[in-house]
Amino acid sequence: MQLQNKTLIKIIVVTVLAILFIFSVIKSLPQKSPKTDNSLQQIVIQGNKGEVQLKNFYNQVKGQVGDTMVLAETQDFHVVYFKKDQTFLITLLSQPVSNARDLAENEFLKQLEVDIGQACSLKVTVRVPYSVDSDLSGKDYGLSFCPNAVSF
Repeated sequence: MQLQNKTLIKIIVVTVLAILFIFSVIKSLPQKSPKTDNSLQQIVIQGNKGEVQLKNFYNQVKGQVGDTMVLAETQDFHVVYFKKDQTFLITLLSQPVSNARDLAENEFLKQLEVDIGQACSLKVTVRVPYSVDSDLSGKDYGLSFCPNAVSF
């Protein structure tokens, strides 16, 4: 009986060591990098005059509730994307609003990795809340560099 127990223990030890050896060999093999699929790196959304191809920003959102995604959130502005409507909302939260607008627009371009022409093709609303400036609230100012922009 004792001989069988010793043999069984040897078999278990050898098996465990073999498994550990196999795992170490597998771990030391070079890892294949995942295939890059351009369709996952780019998204297409409906703009003002047709489709616009953008960097896929979905995995870089700061927060999300349903189809509403927060792209940027600072004390000066918020940038939100509404997936269902394929629209962007930039809310300016500090004075002077022209500085907040510049900061928000720069962040917007950076987050989406688009140029000014592409940005102007998107559906973007720029607003000032009543709490920031009652005289400027209730209007869509658009992106300052686009033809439909409204000055403060």
